[in-house]
Amino acid sequence: PPLRYGRARRPATTAIFGNGGASFGTNKFMRAPMGTAEPGLNIVYGGAQAYRHAGRTNVAYLDGRVDSVMRPHQGELAEDGLLDLMGYPENGFLSSDDRAYDPNWTASDAAASASSTGG
Repeated sequence: PPLRYGRARRPATTAIFGNGGASFGTNKFMRAPMGTAEPGLNIVYGGAQAYRHAGRTNVAYLDGRVDSVMRPHQGELAEDGLLDLMGYPENGFLSSDDRAYDPNWTASDAAASASSTGG
């Protein structure tokens, strides 16, 4: 079902659009690093953000705000081949987990992510 704005817990910190980038160009869709909605990590790592504006990437948030963000993240599931595909560090994620992409992300999501990745 569609997400109604009033039901989003974190509209000011949830990315909805951004500069896409990967070593081969981009797959045109911004992806969250944990791969919970995609069929494979190659697709996920092909949908990273391009940090091409003096080391920054532009992001539009659910609340309508646009900002320029520094510091690309590798993602918690990063491996050398996936980082090469992504083109890290010229491209990367907005966060290591899904917190920058999920409008209803909570601290319990972080705990579940850490336990599933051994962190």
